[in-house]
Amino acid sequence: MKIFAGYDARGAGRDALARFEREVRALGTLDHPNIVPLRDYLPEGPALVLEWMGRGTLEHMLATEPLAPARAVEIAIAVLSALGEAHRLGIIHRDIKPANVLFDDAGVTRLGDFGVAHLSDLSATATAGVIGTLGYMSPEQREGRPASVKSDLFGVGAILWEMLTGERPSGAPRAGLTAPPGSTLRSETGVDEPPPSSAGGEGLVRPSGAHRDLDARHDAVVFSLVADDPDERPLDTFAARKALASLPWPSSVERVAVPRRTEKPPSERPSAVRLLAEDDGPEVDQWLGRRVVSFPLDPPTLARASAFARADHPALQLVLRVDRATRTVWLAATRGEPIAGPPTPEQAATLREALDRLHELGEAHGAIDPAHVLVDDSGTVTLAFAPPPAKSATFDLDRLALARLGSG
Repeated sequence: MKIFAGYDARGAGRDALARFEREVRALGTLDHPNIVPLRDYLPEGPALVLEWMGRGTLEHMLATEPLAPARAVEIAIAVLSALGEAHRLGIIHRDIKPANVLFDDAGVTRLGDFGVAHLSDLSATATAGVIGTLGYMSPEQREGRPASVKSDLFGVGAILWEMLTGERPSGAPRAGLTAPPGSTLRSETGVDEPPPSSAGGEGLVRPSGAHRDLDARHDAVVFSLVADDPDERPLDTFAARKALASLPWPSSVERVAVPRRTEKPPSERPSAVRLLAEDDGPEVDQWLGRRVVSFPLDPPTLARASAFARADHPALQLVLRVDRATRTVWLAATRGEPIAGPPTPEQAATLREALDRLHELGEAHGAIDPAHVLVDDSGTVTLAFAPPPAKSATFDLDRLALARLGSG
């Protein structure tokens, strides 16, 4: 049973409750042999009743026994099959990790915990916020960019890497893993360097460095799943399954003795000073490597940020955190430049939809102008956060301002 217990008197559990209810809706539409079945929903709890998974989680399995590559790939393909059904129905999981991969009494792999999944039309994307687990989170989610089916593929690649090497994917940088074996990789500092060392040490252990019977072909398939650029990953779960199934994977555990790091791995929370200022304006969140802008925390700004967060629209600037220690509200830095002319019909429709979401929550924007309507190189439009508007701001004035923006 999964019982919701996240609400408190300040209302901090409303978003968690919404995610819990999304899980109910998601599981209610999913019927697949590799997904943990929903048996009942008790709204008075509220609570989910899920089928018991007698053999525990992949997280527990990895802590107790090494896996043969064939078994690791079998598990990965089962997770991809479950995701394929979810994606077909417009559901992005967004939190693929070993703790969410379970096994029933027969040893069948089952994917669970759709509690952070967003129901969406896959022609669009779901905002990532800070939902997910850092060690298995795709680069685009870490940066606050929208999650997509490619983000789920990254999560599968991350757990496959851990199953094959025994190394947590957060143990070393993953940058540059799109490069083919034998070439150089581009690190986060922009310096070319050799691919991850098969001998361990400072580099991330590659699959062929952990198993005698794996080679560069196996490395290339795993690298493609955890590519930093979503465009370099497989097209969808079917393509990923086909790539994995096209190679022979040994059924015996023939691990190479890999020297392990003796020093303590770096913390994912680098220092007590979480935000560092940059010369070009936005600060950087050291925990996530994400560019952040902040606003002073006061009741009107907090209420406005809450409306932006609850509206949950990809065209609205993303609210990341209320930091009570520094009395600030953090938002993801926007991309793009102020709109230079009338929006396209698609951009105008997106802006209207974002405004409608805010208006449904009783919040007028009050600053629909080129300074707050930004467009990036791909044509994606963002409606930026603005300080709480004057009392004269109304829904009608928002709509009028948008119409004037469209008329040039």
